[in-house]
Amino acid sequence: MLLLTGPPGAGKTEFLLQQLRDAVRTGRRDFRFVVPTATMVQHVRNQMAREGLLIRADSIITFSKLIGELAPDIRIVPDELFALLVEGAVKRIDAKEFAGVMQLPGFHASLAAGIANFDSAGSTAARLRGALPSPALAPYARAFAAVWNDVEISMKASAVTMRGGVLQAAALRMNETPPTARTLWFDGFAVFSEPELAVIGALAEHTDITVTLPVEAASEETHRRLSQMGFTAKSLTPANARSPKISAFKADSPEREADEIARRILSEADAGRPFRDIGIVLRQPESLAPLLCATLERYGIPVRAYGSTALAEHPAALFFTALLEAMLSGWDHERTVAALRLSPRAGSSGALDRLDIKMRENLPNRGIDSLLALAYPDDAAARLLRGFQDLNSWRELRRTPAQWAEKLQTLRTLFQPRAIPDELTPAHIEMYRSQARALDEIDAVCNSAADPMIRAGAPSRSIPLAEFWPDVKAILRMARLRTLDRRRNVVHILSAYEARQWDLAVVFIPGLVEKEFPKHHPQNAFFPDEALQALRSYKILVRTAADLDAEEQSLFESACGRATDSLVLSYAVSGVRGDQPLPSPFFTAAVADLAVEDSKAVRPQLSQRRDARYHSVEIRDAELLPVLNERHPKFSPSALESYLQCPFQFFANKTLKLREFPPRPEDRMDFLLMGNIVHEILKEWFPARQELAPLIQAVFERFCAEKNVPLGFNVEVKRHELVHALTKFEVLHDWPRAVSVQTELPCSFTLDRDIQISGRLDRVETYPGEVGVVMDYKYSRASTTKSKTTDDTKVQGPLYLLALEKQFNLRASAMIYCSVKEEAKLFGWGEVPGLNTKQADKLLELTSIWREHAIDEVRRAVAEIRSGVIHARPASTEPCRYCNFKDACRYTATVAAARAASEG
Repeated sequence: MLLLTGPPGAGKTEFLLQQLRDAVRTGRRDFRFVVPTATMVQHVRNQMAREGLLIRADSIITFSKLIGELAPDIRIVPDELFALLVEGAVKRIDAKEFAGVMQLPGFHASLAAGIANFDSAGSTAARLRGALPSPALAPYARAFAAVWNDVEISMKASAVTMRGGVLQAAALRMNETPPTARTLWFDGFAVFSEPELAVIGALAEHTDITVTLPVEAASEETHRRLSQMGFTAKSLTPANARSPKISAFKADSPEREADEIARRILSEADAGRPFRDIGIVLRQPESLAPLLCATLERYGIPVRAYGSTALAEHPAALFFTALLEAMLSGWDHERTVAALRLSPRAGSSGALDRLDIKMRENLPNRGIDSLLALAYPDDAAARLLRGFQDLNSWRELRRTPAQWAEKLQTLRTLFQPRAIPDELTPAHIEMYRSQARALDEIDAVCNSAADPMIRAGAPSRSIPLAEFWPDVKAILRMARLRTLDRRRNVVHILSAYEARQWDLAVVFIPGLVEKEFPKHHPQNAFFPDEALQALRSYKILVRTAADLDAEEQSLFESACGRATDSLVLSYAVSGVRGDQPLPSPFFTAAVADLAVEDSKAVRPQLSQRRDARYHSVEIRDAELLPVLNERHPKFSPSALESYLQCPFQFFANKTLKLREFPPRPEDRMDFLLMGNIVHEILKEWFPARQELAPLIQAVFERFCAEKNVPLGFNVEVKRHELVHALTKFEVLHDWPRAVSVQTELPCSFTLDRDIQISGRLDRVETYPGEVGVVMDYKYSRASTTKSKTTDDTKVQGPLYLLALEKQFNLRASAMIYCSVKEEAKLFGWGEVPGLNTKQADKLLELTSIWREHAIDEVRRAVAEIRSGVIHARPASTEPCRYCNFKDACRYTATVAAARAASEG
């Protein structure tokens, strides 16, 4: 029996692989190569296959698979069913210690994980109850042990056990039924639990065993125990010490960090490096792997993430969950459309967009028939809704769990993939395979929820779907989905554990920030470290948070040791939640003598287009340019201001006429609606100057009814704000009145013979001598309104003054912006006869230069619109955060590409 130790790259795995090769070449079949995970199994099998060695599938297995061979008749309780047993036990025990948290799913998961930790240490509920530390050390220990004891009783009644029980049974049976394998090689492990060590000790009585372990503090106890069993320790040292080139960079965000990794991978590929020689090692793949996969695929880089993913996050499971939640809600319209969005065929259709808009305009509402009435009769969304109609009766049915499982499995027919394209790519094939596997796993989840073990002794009791669904949902949340990607020339995304057996030319280790790598290990919620130390005197060796923290350093060193040519370390200055984490101490120590680079600006470019350069985005097609003129026969001042702020914003809003989704009911009283209410109130108020408060109340209620705005506290607050603002506005008008005042006047005139301008003047005052003043109401703060007088993109004022002269034959005297919010105040240009109020700022001079500059800007905007200029070029980035089209805008990428082109 041999124990091989050594640092990363010392050749421990290669030593065992050579013995494996020799055994295969001599025709032996009495051996097993044992690794921790199924991914490592596949990796070793693939490596042997590439070398031309044919090996039986059961010769390379996981430790769990080996135990299954040694104790085939003992059933291990599935993780998801175990979690439900824990949840049921918590309810039955009803311990006062857990009264405040027992309804939280996170608490049940934490409790299940705690029990699993004790099981891994070889303990049982009875053993723990005899060794409980004092309440001062562990105040929740008694309740924890009581729940575990209840779970063990339930498992015993169903003839199942936890993994520790199977390991102990396998070790006891070894003398009765010796293993068939004469040689066992264990590789890729860092530590062994007490039950695992018991199995290894029992196997050592009958087989020749070789174990590899790293040289690290976390493995010291395992080293000691194996030495006590008689293992001979042999330390290996690297024959040729690896010295990869180390570089480091930091990025503004995880997204930019992923972009920089993609850029460097493409550089490696351009230099002739195969993608298969490149790997990304993550400490916590669940946080960064999805982002990295999406980013690399966007750059045309083939990528494979190893390990399993959460089944609940697969599109098929999301659709399944959304559909059941919508059904049980009585087909709430918002939830039902959310389910439609997850359908492969209906989810991205224009018809569903139109249905979504109609649905939002009619919220709140429910009922499948009323929603179907809003859809187009023959589109994909309507067909899927008619399929939903067939499920309407399910909410009233009562069935046994097994019958419900069978009915739920029929829902897979509603998740129809898109039509198969004529040319299938590997991505298409993997997508279809993934969907099929996910649907099969969902069926298995439904069957698990119907397992008699969790039905509390009444598996045949008829129950409503609302009672069965929570169990399905809980199991679905815990289930995992393993991908089966057989492509070879891909970039590998590996966890720090999975990477132990890999050697790669180029290794990236991103996410090197505190609490990510090293991972933060909180103390056990039920047994703090001090209590766990006390349990060690009873031979209950549960790993403490300090033990887990000690393992992080060795994991990092192992990950770095995977690289043979190049090692790239990185972190993001801003986290995924907008926080600013500190760089990892591992990163700081590793790059102490290196220059940390900044990530470079980059945008996705497929390999065949990597030489693309920035250019202004314009419509040049001879057939499309006339369409632009047809769509814009005339221009409003607000549309021209939109273009001058950003051509892309104008193109999306005015040319394409893209619609923003209607706001939710509670958000309908927005600035736009408030502005419309203000204009309507002032329109009705001016002719008779009636009492303002009753008018505000009447108009406000009328708009709320027309726009289906639910009345509530926030709406009432906004009404009071309006009363306050308009009361101040009324006082503002105590200057000599004009000869006439007209409101809401449409205007239209021609500029330069071919530029038609149209708009609506909020208020026109006429004074003696055919002098005119234009007033435009702005439902905005005084500071915001004032800024319009100094913004070169605002051409409304000069154009309205032109309208006075060209259409109404008045000599323009002033253009006034009236702020009608919080503090009523006047800003603008020119002179108002008789104006004498402290609430008006000094008006700017109305000059010909100011007017001509604005007219020149209008001419330029119209010429560019007609010539098809549509690129993102905001005059100011401040309004960008409010833009309805910011998610489709590529302003940042455009600027970066332009800078790169100029530097190149």
